[in-house]
Amino acid sequence: MKQKEERRKELDDCFKQEKYSNRKYLIELEKFLDRVDNVKDENLKLEIIGQVHRIENTVSGIAVDMLEKILESENKK
Repeated sequence: MKQKEERRKELDDCFKQEKYSNRKYLIELEKFLDRVDNVKDENLKLEIIGQVHRIENTVSGIAVDMLEKILESENKK
């Protein structure tokens, strides 16, 4: 079980590293943050950023789950 948790953390770290080194992702993130800077209501701005962060975590988790399933199916072959 511990090995599976370690593999999941490794996949998650790898996914984050790829995401944050992806030029297109960074450009889109910068555009989003520039637009959020124009929101005058500070509470709304924080809510928007928080929601996007939760979405990012959810999508990252889905991607890691998919990678784990692929690796498991490859190991069974």
